[in-house]
Amino acid sequence: MIKDGREFLKLCRPQAYNFIFADAWPGKYSHLHFALSTLAVSGLYLIDDLLPQSNWPNHHQLKVDDLLSFFNQLDSFAISHLHWDSGCAVITKLKEDAFETELIAWEDYKFLFSEETF
Repeated sequence: MIKDGREFLKLCRPQAYNFIFADAWPGKYSHLHFALSTLAVSGLYLIDDLLPQSNWPNHHQLKVDDLLSFFNQLDSFAISHLHWDSGCAVITKLKEDAFETELIAWEDYKFLFSEETF
């Protein structure tokens, strides 16, 4: 399927996937609530490009830090950091959670739930 990632995430069924590799902005730095709702309990969410890189735009490290902080604050996900290559994290969904209602209001995390591409 060839489709814009934002549109694809909006159309996915809840808990439809056991594995998500979020390599693009949608589902990693925007539209996160759509991506996580499609992940089944016990499913794995893999993200990369977490270590600083010379080609990053200004302030991108802040987004990376906020994304990792978001997952570290949730009891419904377990995160394992892998500090090799570009930096990866393997995140396991432990239970269904209402993370959106808890954390979406936090100013630091608003961009994660945005439906805009920055």
